[in-house]
Amino acid sequence: MSPQSRTVILTAVDANRSAVDVVAAAAKIASIPGAELHIVHVIEAPVASQLTRQLEEARAVVAKATAELPPSTSLTVHLAAGEPAAQILQVAANIHADMIVIGTREMTRLERFLLGSVA
Repeated sequence: MSPQSRTVILTAVDANRSAVDVVAAAAKIASIPGAELHIVHVIEAPVASQLTRQLEEARAVVAKATAELPPSTSLTVHLAAGEPAAQILQVAANIHADMIVIGTREMTRLERFLLGSVA
């Protein structure tokens, strides 16, 4: 890797329990020299009258997901509003992400049995 090249890793977090694990996995990848870790949380349906509360909840989700990162981690946080997939892709394009790390959705045992582990 040349001194001027960088690797930009974007990870999306939501309020589910796997967010901490997803961020930890992305941080492990981002531990290579020159890597930057970006985290995005998308507020899916912002409501003007509840925006302050929604932003506080978003900040809490990100704080919880990043609480165990080493202080030396190069981290940038993005908050977005709208349809999650579209917003994640928009942030990825804006920051020229080399990789997007996303966790799996939580499933019950029955859902996992019926759909499999890659659904």
